[in-house]
Amino acid sequence: MGLTSSDSVREALTEVVQWSALATVLSDAITRDHPGLHPIPLTPHLPARTVNILRRKNAYLSAAAEAFIELAQRWEEHP
Repeated sequence: MGLTSSDSVREALTEVVQWSALATVLSDAITRDHPGLHPIPLTPHLPARTVNILRRKNAYLSAAAEAFIELAQRWEEHP
């Protein structure tokens, strides 16, 4: 499994920030993967984002995809 273009962009951003005086806004999950970077809490917090799961109508879903959708739906009900 190779890197996607969004993975490449995230990696490039974290490299630039790690080796320069620049900063960027990335999700909290990404900061945990880079111990050399220090997250700075933002006040006020950035607005929440809405996300959707898209799939083809009547398409086969793997057990993993079904489990992920179920988990996402439960999280939506009880964040």
